[in-house]
Amino acid sequence: MHRNKRSSKDAKKKQAREGLRGIRIAPYRSTGSLFLLAALLASGCSSDDDNRFTKAGLLTELQKNPGVPLALPRTLPSGYKIISAEAIVRDLQRGNRVTVRQVYFSSYTAEGGASLVDVCIEELAKPDLCGPPSSEGSFTRQLRDAHIVVNLNAVAPHAVNIWNNATFTATLSEVTWLK
Repeated sequence: MHRNKRSSKDAKKKQAREGLRGIRIAPYRSTGSLFLLAALLASGCSSDDDNRFTKAGLLTELQKNPGVPLALPRTLPSGYKIISAEAIVRDLQRGNRVTVRQVYFSSYTAEGGASLVDVCIEELAKPDLCGPPSSEGSFTRQLRDAHIVVNLNAVAPHAVNIWNNATFTATLSEVTWLK
């Protein structure tokens, strides 16, 4: 039985890898996105036991790397999970303050394949590092002092509507899907 469980898990990882290969990434952000996708493919897209993606883990990240807030959707479309949350740009002249954060969410379904949602958060005063939305259905938002760019890559039509109507918050206690 242990062998069957393992082969089923390996099959799911293979499906996720194949689905992620079809995701198109905007050229101006391709290097970082390709490194992330390579890491996801190597890991089998697993972050289930990663404590970094809990309220406590993200609060620790924000305390260690202060700066632009972490903006997350209050609710998450069914099947999506957070797979990465990074402080990617720092202002060394302002005490190594984080000026851009990037959060990735993924989903995989047998019918729709893999999808990747890239949420880039930057200071409102410098809204040029995330770039414009990269695909149809992608959008921007403003939250207090932050500019948010949400890029939807290979997202199913019903999920596009959910993401477009999502309410983003910088208050982690308002995020219903975080443990």
